Amino acid sequence: MTVSDSGHPSALIKQSEALSSYLEQLLGEDETVDVSPQAVATLPASKIQKGQNFNAVIADLGAMKIAIPDSAIRAVLDIPDTFAIHSPLEGVLHGEIQYANQGIKVVNCAALLNPDRQIQEQPQCILLLKQGRYALLCYSAVAETEVLAEWVRWREELHSKPWLTATISRLKCALLEPEDLISWLEEAVIRETCTK
Repeated sequence: MTVSDSGHPSALIKQSEALSSYLEQLLGEDETVDVSPQAVATLPASKIQKGQNFNAVIADLGAMKIAIPDSAIRAVLDIPDTFAIHSPLEGVLHGEIQYANQGIKVVNCAALLNPDRQIQEQPQCILLLKQGRYALLCYSAVAETEVLAEWVRWREELHSKPWLTATISRLKCALLEPEDLISWLEEAVIRETCTK
């Protein structure tokens, strides 16, 4: 086994590079990472910032594994018996549930992440986002873990899927920023309404 200048086996480095490349392809862009102080300073204060460890909920949303800051999750809910799961799942907004006397829109993120893929598995639970208007269909048991700052590779350009703000190679997932997803969804609904 050859060893790199940093002392790490070169095979491990190649695997890490291949994983990073794979995650970037899923995000739809080939980005470089801007780690300058100016770029970090432009991140909203309410979001996870470079250099900061944080706790995240790791979940399979149907097309890829996603990390969501645990501070953005209000609850993990069993799928109600009254909530119809269509098979195969189609469309981004999959229905609505009632929680604490409030209507919550349930988002099928798989339709956003990989619209061409038909998922045969049934969702296992619903992640209710803290702001309360939206929830995400989840296809695997939810796990919480600490994410170390050095694992996170921030995306410089967010043209495609702007709500996926980074990749976390160590956990083989992307970081989803719920506020950005919600803004994107609401803008998409407005655009669709205006074109009708």
